[in-house]
Amino acid sequence: MKEKGFSTIEMLVAMAVLAMCFAAIILISFGSQSLLVDSQTNSEAINMAQELLEKAQADARKDFTLVNSYAEDADIDGIIYHKSVAVEQPDQFIKRVIATVSWIGQSNQDLSVRLTALVTDFENAPVNPI
Repeated sequence: MKEKGFSTIEMLVAMAVLAMCFAAIILISFGSQSLLVDSQTNSEAINMAQELLEKAQADARKDFTLVNSYAEDADIDGIIYHKSVAVEQPDQFIKRVIATVSWIGQSNQDLSVRLTALVTDFENAPVNPI
């Protein structure tokens, strides 16, 4: 009599183990898909930040006074990216350009990418002869 109840418990334990294995497989497959999407959005944000820096460098070549702070939003494939350029001027002939791109991730976390570059006013910078 006692062995009949024991094999029922064995079956319940085996089913529980099987259910946990299936749950782990499902979590891993969806987790890798989420990782792939996050990687793609991060790459897009890095490209946007590089474009912001390249624009600032081109503006500096044209006219150094054109390099100024600004912000804008871009909607790409349903993801809203907030793009901003902050400009600091440590001296009269150099500007530090900080390009930041931020967005909300799939899990509602705040994500961002920040790149920095220096631009120089070559036309008006003093020349130190060596």
